Amino acid sequence: MINLGKTRLAARIFLLVFIFAAVPLLLISVITYRSFSGLLREHIQNKLIAISDGRQRLFGELFDGILNLAKVKAKSPTPVSAFEKIDRIFKKGGIQGAEYLLLDAKLKDIFQVYFDANPQLNDFMFISREGDVIFSMRHENDLGENIHGALLGNTALPGLMSTIGITASPSISEFSFYPPSGQPALFIGAPVFIKERYFGALVFQVRLEMIYGFVRNYSGLPKTGEVVLGKAVGDQFIIVAPTRYDPQAAFRTMLDFGGTLAEPLQMAIAGKTGIGVRKDYKSTVVLARWQYVPILDWGMVVKVDVNEIFQPLYRMRNIYIIFFCLFTGLIAVVSYMFARNISKPIKIVREGLKIIGSGNLDYKIGLRRLDEIGELSGDVDKMAGRLKETTASRDELNEANRKLDSANKELEAFSYSVSHDLRAPLRGMDGFSKALLDECTDKLGDSGKEYLMRVRAAAKNMSELIDDLLELSRISRKDMVFETVNLNRIAEEVMAGLKEQEPERQVDFFSPGGLTARGDARLVEIALQNLLGNAWKFTSKHKSAKIEFGTMKSEGRDAYFIRDDGAGFDAAYYDKLFNPFQRLHSEKEFPGTGIGLATVRRIMERHGGRIWAESEVGKGATFYFTLNEKKEAAA
Repeated sequence: MINLGKTRLAARIFLLVFIFAAVPLLLISVITYRSFSGLLREHIQNKLIAISDGRQRLFGELFDGILNLAKVKAKSPTPVSAFEKIDRIFKKGGIQGAEYLLLDAKLKDIFQVYFDANPQLNDFMFISREGDVIFSMRHENDLGENIHGALLGNTALPGLMSTIGITASPSISEFSFYPPSGQPALFIGAPVFIKERYFGALVFQVRLEMIYGFVRNYSGLPKTGEVVLGKAVGDQFIIVAPTRYDPQAAFRTMLDFGGTLAEPLQMAIAGKTGIGVRKDYKSTVVLARWQYVPILDWGMVVKVDVNEIFQPLYRMRNIYIIFFCLFTGLIAVVSYMFARNISKPIKIVREGLKIIGSGNLDYKIGLRRLDEIGELSGDVDKMAGRLKETTASRDELNEANRKLDSANKELEAFSYSVSHDLRAPLRGMDGFSKALLDECTDKLGDSGKEYLMRVRAAAKNMSELIDDLLELSRISRKDMVFETVNLNRIAEEVMAGLKEQEPERQVDFFSPGGLTARGDARLVEIALQNLLGNAWKFTSKHKSAKIEFGTMKSEGRDAYFIRDDGAGFDAAYYDKLFNPFQRLHSEKEFPGTGIGLATVRRIMERHGGRIWAESEVGKGATFYFTLNEKKEAAA
């Protein structure tokens, strides 16, 4: 048996590891693995960049060539003369007249040379200034139709003709579905001028196979490599060409901007160029090169699955793991021989821990050794002593929490009881006062009636004060449920209720759309009811009033505000503004309980936000508030 005497445990393990070279072996393996990984990734990235740049260049050459062709032909005598002649005949007898059919056949023979010399073209059309398709080489059912009619009105042709008419220069259309051909289509057109007068446009339809050919060409790409094309459609984006894994993906795969899928395509459509590891439209992790195609306003992605790229690396990693495990096993065998020399004291410590863990905190292991096991034994004995003290403190804390919970329940019951006991005499005061007014009105006189009205008003005010106090108490204790809250909807409902109560008032309410926040929906609603209710109340002296609800940035965070042009308040008394029962206006001027703003402040505090205000007397007031400030700061 190997005996290292009083050598400390850490030294034994240290010597064993270094004797058998586990650490150097591990370092060499990691360095080699990372170096090979970097070289492999750099090689694939360079290949993707080269392919992407090549496809970008081919796109430019293709569409620049067709744009130049359209520009030249739109000024050539033969197409211009043919355009003028067939337009005149079309307007005289349409596409069924004998004269039109004769000229149409003649023109198809003349212009066939365009298709022979330019295989990227699918169709050649004349579209008049009025929007009539007066000539087409393919003779699809678009011939004779107006681009603003039912068949062509939703295609890319109206937009193309509008752009050509405005810019008086060649232009490329949107790539969208074209009913006459039953598939997506892209058009390139140029304006035709006759005697300096805009006459219409010469329009080429690009062959779909030419566009899709860029995607279906997988040369230079691994098995999982593919090229994806997409464009923006409002707040979403769509894949515009078939993919390697989904031949039917064109104009069928629609995704939302901002989502986690197809992130490279999103960045390409947004005009960005880059390369990195992201998720594709199938939620597969890929190495992708994304690039913007400006001539078409599209995004292009050339990508390959990460699993395929790093397959050789994974094999090398597995080999390293096998060899490392073998060496580690050898080290483990030798380590076991040393472990037997120290197993007995470890067993003593383990048994002592079991006894302490069972609840006997007075037990002491008492092992006397000069190595780490001896130190561990002493630390465990100290830990048991501290744990005993902590357990006693925890029991006291649990008892205090139990008492606090009981006190809260008693307080809630007391609040309800007080509310109930106070409401009964208030209802009696209000009821008897009303009975006196109804049944003894002739005997009371004007002063008596006024006194009774004051009694009823005071009873009503007291009832409202009780309600507000209970609401403030409940807000402080209510469990909060955080969710996305539509602030616009709540504000509009509150303002609708206020207008319903006083329909005769002229109040303009302004609020931009899209105001949302994270918070407890019910508490946020209570806050907006108080703030908008105050704005409504303090503008009541104006013949017409304005109330605005909006958002702004305050110290880099989102803040919301409610602004009115009402009575305002004196900023000298600002410190009283959010305290219960502190009112800055008299009851006669503006009735209220003085609890509303205190309630709003408590709601904002429970959301980790704050509220503040700005005002001048007679110039209205603006109340600002934030939600979740602490969470934003932590983020």
